Amino acid sequence: MGGGPLAGVAAGLSLVRGDVVCVAAGDAPLAGSVLPLLVTALEGDSSVDAAVLSDGEGQANPLLAAYRVNALRDAMPGSPANLPARKLLSLAHRLVRLGVDVTDIDTPDDLNRFSSMKHQKRH
Repeated sequence: MGGGPLAGVAAGLSLVRGDVVCVAAGDAPLAGSVLPLLVTALEGDSSVDAAVLSDGEGQANPLLAAYRVNALRDAMPGSPANLPARKLLSLAHRLVRLGVDVTDIDTPDDLNRFSSMKHQKRH
């Protein structure tokens, strides 16, 4: 199948029945911990259609965000396959900086670093 993350968001969006939806990249195992904070940020600012987490470099991450469903549906391209998820940043959004590192795990080295970090926090 395939099609990239934006196509995955579009597929999931077709099943959403609420007013707000959260998007979390599957390669970010700690993403769930920040989603309630993003929803709170979105609900607290009626002038925006999304609350988007800032990565460690201050860049908006459209795959770690809370969106107003109707606005997200309107912004979704008709054929989202293989388009960049950054297209979602065309929505009016609030950039949320939480001081929390939500690590992406893209390589075996990333996984090893994450596993070591988690192990150190337990001790």
